Amino acid sequence: MVLLAAGYAASQLMFFQGRSQPYAEAVDRPPVAYLAGALLLAIVVFGFIPDRESEDAGADDS
Repeated sequence: MVLLAAGYAASQLMFFQGRSQPYAEAVDRPPVAYLAGALLLAIVVFGFIPDRESEDAGADDS
């Protein structure tokens, strides 16, 4: 969430300074796209990992 907010703030700052085109060209690079893809993949993978605490709490109730 911090990276998303920082990227948005940086893009707005560049827009109001009139430097949006160089900023867009700077972030439209393969390393930035690979990082975004890796973060998306990590979020999806972590979304499928079961929560151990909820499993343990359910076992105690039965």
